[in-house]
Amino acid sequence: MADWDPFAVDDAPVAETSAAPAAGGGSAAAGRISKEDLDKVVEVAWNHVCQQAPWQKSPNPRPDLEWHTPTTSFDNWQHKEVSIEQGTGIAYVNINRPDANNLMNEGVLVGLIDALFNLHWRPDHRLVIFSGTGSLFCGGADPDTDPDTILARAPPQPHVWKHIEDLKNAALKAGAFPDGNAKIGLLLKMKMWHSWMTLPQFTLALVNGSAMGDGVGCVCCCDMGIALRTAFFTLTDVKVGLVPAFIAPYVVSKIGTGHAKRMIASAENMSAEKAKHCGMINEVVDSVEDAHKMIKEIAEVLTACGPRSVEAAKQLVIGVGGMPITEPIMFYTGRMLAQVTVSDEAKDGMVRLQARQPKPWEETPIAPLY
Repeated sequence: MADWDPFAVDDAPVAETSAAPAAGGGSAAAGRISKEDLDKVVEVAWNHVCQQAPWQKSPNPRPDLEWHTPTTSFDNWQHKEVSIEQGTGIAYVNINRPDANNLMNEGVLVGLIDALFNLHWRPDHRLVIFSGTGSLFCGGADPDTDPDTILARAPPQPHVWKHIEDLKNAALKAGAFPDGNAKIGLLLKMKMWHSWMTLPQFTLALVNGSAMGDGVGCVCCCDMGIALRTAFFTLTDVKVGLVPAFIAPYVVSKIGTGHAKRMIASAENMSAEKAKHCGMINEVVDSVEDAHKMIKEIAEVLTACGPRSVEAAKQLVIGVGGMPITEPIMFYTGRMLAQVTVSDEAKDGMVRLQARQPKPWEETPIAPLY
């Protein structure tokens, strides 16, 4: 049974629809969109979903790591707008544009993408802390930044270009860009969020200040969140006639449809306590120092957990999240259990448990730097 690809569509041509005149006498070319136009876009997109019937197929929670080649490594880190700190079993990734409210410009985006790709190949790191420098966690996307500038800051290798071209063509075929002008930078940013959510390590957002727009996406892509009591969370896209489309799946996955509708459709400025109530974050603290104390406790808990089992557990949750309990899902969970059971980590864990000895992964405790 094939894994679900959100860009996969049937080869049968989709009937083209002519653009309807924009409401109020405007035109689509003038940047207006009518209710009829919007209805057609939604209808075509929904028809594609119905053709693929993803709810009947085995999900694929594994990341696609073919669309980027890191420009630097953690041991020779070159990015200034994203900083990296490393300790035993732990890494800290900080957005470092405090004078610009940690807005995501091309430097931040490339830095984050490089950090994510490095983390996917660093099994020695078991806990990753994402945070921001200064008084804000992240103010969202930088309005002065075109995502396509990612390509200029990090030119893809030839074999990566082939993968990007395939992605672009699939997106065009699926109707992701109705005007026919595929924005590769947006596609890469979309892939960034999925690479973030599927990191093999346990990830924690230390929300040191308010999170807006893409900053909320950063929080929702992490496994756990700790926020300062003074932090606020907001998605303001609807106030300017837009929607937070690329991060919406992660927001809904994190807080559920009901809370997501309220947050996304009303642009509510959500307090840290409300964010905890809806599940976006897990703990509210009064200071960063209190957050680091809590991180030490979490590190102790994770030290006792097999790192590959943590990775498999994340894949299991992602794979079954929001899916109806169907036969393919039962087969998927059975396959996951079978693969984990025969792993070297599971064998070592069971042997050490019976011998009442520390597990191999417990011999090197995760050591937070703060």
